[in-house]
Amino acid sequence: MKMGFIIQLSKNIHQNDKHKTFYLSVGEENNKKIYFIHGWPELSIVWKNKLVFFQILVFMQ
Repeated sequence: MKMGFIIQLSKNIHQNDKHKTFYLSVGEENNKKIYFIHGWPELSIVWKNKLVFFQILVFMQ
């Protein structure tokens, strides 16, 4: 098992002419994606612990 890793949570924005979306991400940009979608009035930060958990699972493989 690999130990001593650091999980970096990135804050990102995707924007076009009609919409602006804020999202959190962890891991490499070219890896497979898992999307966690929340509804109003929740905030994206409610997924922080789950993002870290799944990143740890990927890191340990």
